[in-house]
Amino acid sequence: MPFYYFDTRNDEALGEDDGFELPGIEDAKAEATGYLLEAAKAHLTPDREHQEIVCTVKDQNKKALLRLSLILEITPVQD
Repeated sequence: MPFYYFDTRNDEALGEDDGFELPGIEDAKAEATGYLLEAAKAHLTPDREHQEIVCTVKDQNKKALLRLSLILEITPVQD
């Protein structure tokens, strides 16, 4: 099975994992998407107008394959 690394960052920090095996790139994409959803619950707050969480999926040689990002922007609406 292919080996994947998931490097994540938000506006404040970067996290790098030790990587693990998954059947394929679609599974890696699903894993990264699930991480972004969980990270949003834990790290996004209503007190900042712009926040971003990014997960980069890398192969066994640490070559970037996918970059997933989740952005929260809070914009006042003018009537």
